[in-house]
Amino acid sequence: MDKRSSQILQTLRLMLSGHLDPVQGCRILVQYGEELEKIAGSDYGVIAGIESETDDLPLGEVRTQWAKSALEEKDQKKKRYLLRVEPELRAACERILQKMSTQ
Repeated sequence: MDKRSSQILQTLRLMLSGHLDPVQGCRILVQYGEELEKIAGSDYGVIAGIESETDDLPLGEVRTQWAKSALEEKDQKKKRYLLRVEPELRAACERILQKMSTQ
């Protein structure tokens, strides 16, 4: 297994275990878009779509540069969005993980 595949698998596992923020996980996974699209097709589309819909949400170090009230607003937006999409994201991640584990 190459390094890219290992990184994808690790990211999927961390997301599914709850140890990696789903939005952050999607941002990581889109970096492997070409490879994932070949492996996962429409399941990758779920990840890419979520990343695209959340690209305005501040994550990581950049959050220190945001005003508290603006962060609270963005965090609420993220929470509402994830409530809607998380089941579909989880299912897509599980299917990709299964496909990659059987290759």
